[in-house]
Amino acid sequence: MDTPGAMRSYMATLYDVSVEPPLQGFALPSSGMVPCLQDITFLFVGLDHEYVARVQGFDRDDLKPQITGSPNAVDSDGQVVAPRWTAECGQLVTGSAGAGGAASEPDDSDDDDSDDDDSDDDDDDYGDDDGTAAPGFSVAGVTATAHFTVYASYCQPIVEHGPATNTGISVNLAHAQRDLACGDESDEIATFSAELAGATSPPLEAECAGSVEFSDLVPGTDYQFNVLAFEAGSDEPRWATVCRATAERGIVIPANCDPLRER
Repeated sequence: MDTPGAMRSYMATLYDVSVEPPLQGFALPSSGMVPCLQDITFLFVGLDHEYVARVQGFDRDDLKPQITGSPNAVDSDGQVVAPRWTAECGQLVTGSAGAGGAASEPDDSDDDDSDDDDSDDDDDDYGDDDGTAAPGFSVAGVTATAHFTVYASYCQPIVEHGPATNTGISVNLAHAQRDLACGDESDEIATFSAELAGATSPPLEAECAGSVEFSDLVPGTDYQFNVLAFEAGSDEPRWATVCRATAERGIVIPANCDPLRER
């Protein structure tokens, strides 16, 4: 997602939770860094072994693993960057209060091309949900099955780390202008203002090609903004429109605007 504060990339690490101590929870090499909407597939896992995936999410897309297979992400200067979000995916532990949540995050897929297939879970035909969480994990492992791609599609709620970003909505005229141009000539838009409907605070103003941002909004709430556009040197708006958006926690959402019309 290309909005400020959204997850842009993630990586995952599989842990074998079926081996005996002292190797229980043995970590496989981590995946590479991938865009947040792309699946991750693990090859060459152990047939009939159980796995839990731990996911690390980042709000930037310029990171890479420290070395191949490393769970550490680094920037262009080689500095380790901590994940902003983490999650654990595997199989639901029945009756566990700590395992509530659905897999709204990118699913981690494990796959194999010969006898060892990957380990991820789906609550469908790939496994039951009466597993027991392994020590150190909150979800149960999913079992790698020969000749199948198994999905770890049960994930705990994502945990956010570090400072939260603003929940806001931005307003600009990009899709509302239609044939109107920005400029200082007659019939051109020089500036605009946007006011939150029902608010007592003054409207925010910007140049025609700029944008304004409304901050500290309530996640999940629908907002409407009244927008006025002005010619250069005029205090009276010549055009008007309405913009709308639903606030989402921790990110700044661009509002959708109707076409500008003359008042």
